[in-house]
Amino acid sequence: MEDTTKFFIGIDVSKPHFDASLLSVVGDRRPIQTERFENNLDGLKLFQKWLRKNKVTMVSNSLLVIENTGIYHRLIWSFCGCIKLPIYIGNSAHIKWSFGLPLTLTF
Repeated sequence: MEDTTKFFIGIDVSKPHFDASLLSVVGDRRPIQTERFENNLDGLKLFQKWLRKNKVTMVSNSLLVIENTGIYHRLIWSFCGCIKLPIYIGNSAHIKWSFGLPLTLTF
């Protein structure tokens, strides 16, 4: 990923809703923003307004990461394709265990 990446959006999705977390990684560093949306068209419209409110650009300097949940993530996947927001759909086990290397302290 290039160093021009400005936003990472992480989504935890379920059948009734999805939780979105927004992290600014370059430029104006802001606290992580979180919000819950219904997993339907109305929820996606609110999600898009939330992204605009937080000045997220829908180009290659932003990335949405979501776990593969079978059918529950398909609406968000389609939405990202329509607004040209780059998306990474990952294996949930891989995402869970990708928090970095554990530190071993020696005294």
